[in-house]
Amino acid sequence: MAMTMISWISAITVLTGFLLISQGKIGPNSKTYLLLNLLGSIGLALSAFATKTYAFVLLNTVWGLVAFITLLKTQKLETKEKNATE
Repeated sequence: MAMTMISWISAITVLTGFLLISQGKIGPNSKTYLLLNLLGSIGLALSAFATKTYAFVLLNTVWGLVAFITLLKTQKLETKEKNATE
């Protein structure tokens, strides 16, 4: 039951990011979009692992890693730009 709830919440989280970016409300490198993808993919990967659907474990793990790496790069770039203007 708990894993079902996690998978539903996670799917809604990823889809919310997709909706927001599709509607032009946020950009592809926005923290909001990246965090929604990261958090959603973690939940979906856990759910997939619990049900032994390993293709979806791989898909969501890679999805989350891409979001995490992009989030780090975005944060690093923002810090670099902030330091350059000081």
